[in-house]
Amino acid sequence: MGKEHKTRIWSLQIILIGIIVMFISYSASTQARSADAYDQLIKQAQSMIDNGAYDNAVQLLDEISSTELSEADDTTKVFYNTVYGKALFLQQKNDSAIKYLTAAIDYHEAAKFKFPSYVDILSIRAFANDAMGNREEALRWYRKALIKSKVIEHNLDLDNNCYLNIGNIFNERGDYQSARQYYDKIHWVDTLQKVEIHADYWGRRTGEYLEYCRAGMWDKAKSTNDSLTNYSLTKYGEVHPYYLCCLQNDGVIQNSTKDYKKSEIVYNKLILLGRENNLISDYVGDAYIRLIETLCNQDKLNQAIEIFPQAISYLKNLNNPNHSEVEPCLYIGMAGIRTEDYEVGILALEKFLDYMPEYMQWGAPYAINNLTWAYLNTGRNQEVIDLLSPLLDNIDSMSDSFKNISPYLYKTLGCSYYVIGQKDKAISCFHHAIALQPEQIGTDSLIQEILTELGAVQ
Repeated sequence: MGKEHKTRIWSLQIILIGIIVMFISYSASTQARSADAYDQLIKQAQSMIDNGAYDNAVQLLDEISSTELSEADDTTKVFYNTVYGKALFLQQKNDSAIKYLTAAIDYHEAAKFKFPSYVDILSIRAFANDAMGNREEALRWYRKALIKSKVIEHNLDLDNNCYLNIGNIFNERGDYQSARQYYDKIHWVDTLQKVEIHADYWGRRTGEYLEYCRAGMWDKAKSTNDSLTNYSLTKYGEVHPYYLCCLQNDGVIQNSTKDYKKSEIVYNKLILLGRENNLISDYVGDAYIRLIETLCNQDKLNQAIEIFPQAISYLKNLNNPNHSEVEPCLYIGMAGIRTEDYEVGILALEKFLDYMPEYMQWGAPYAINNLTWAYLNTGRNQEVIDLLSPLLDNIDSMSDSFKNISPYLYKTLGCSYYVIGQKDKAISCFHHAIALQPEQIGTDSLIQEILTELGAVQ
């Protein structure tokens, strides 16, 4: 059974127990079979359902033909359709389940029974619609179950189910005030039950958020994450990991859509929550890194440098190998080079390359490309040669990321060789660069002037 069904019916096993007891209490004699015969048959089906053998339960109930059932009394018809509908629902055959559950409701209402199972049937009818994504129809049945629950004895867990799922429906619509009103009506049996049910709902909605992110559907990703944010804040509070994760997700969305000002607000909020509540949290640690990255993306280098010591201190205390304190050096270094603050850029990128964590290997090509360009622009030509010459000698064994930027590395190395007077090596590097990237480097006026001067125009 999928997670979605677990979320909607966490107390289904408890609910089903009362069916047979009520059947024994209310069942009258039938025409086709004795009361005991029907009782035993439905009791067997119930036992199969309890053990997850939903197919076997359906096969067993199929022994009662439609003709035979038509001759049975209304009590038998109610419980037959109820158990059959629930078995189909647990098989995730919601269309078929609704058919039998509706029949059970009709018989119930026609006979004016007040069995506790009536509220059960209404609730599961709502669950089935909810599972099919028919939110309006589900909402109608949840409300009907709650209305009937006021006058019919029933399992009180059903009220909680209905309140929870109505709250979820409003939450997914973005009607957070209404959602909160329904969540506040829930009376949890214990903390464990609360955690298990919300974890299921959280996991399902987070899965949807991730799917939207992978597809680049940022509006839908934001809408889903906004509902999760409200849900987590309402049920767990602002220092719970679920809520912190939602804030982190919001920052990811804003960065992905290049709305850096909003992402700054989100990351600053995470950091403030961490500071005010003395939290040691991966989400807060990541917020420090992402805030520096976001500031650097906007060339706000001074602000990034200002927060850098706090970030380093927090990340060291966090001691998580996947949140290295040298990661911010990459972003500061690249921003420094881009804004021509070469000394800051060089210092940061050298530190990054010296202590680069395994998970940041992807950043090495970008760091080296920017660092050697800074070396070139500050007259540190020998350092360009020392770094790039052995790397390019082995470029065939390097990663695709290095191969993709190799034309620009050859260009930088060629310029350094030219400056120190090693003309043949400069020509060789320029020719390599042009061969790999003729559209851009081949039309570079500076390179063409140097090659003309050296008498090496191709």
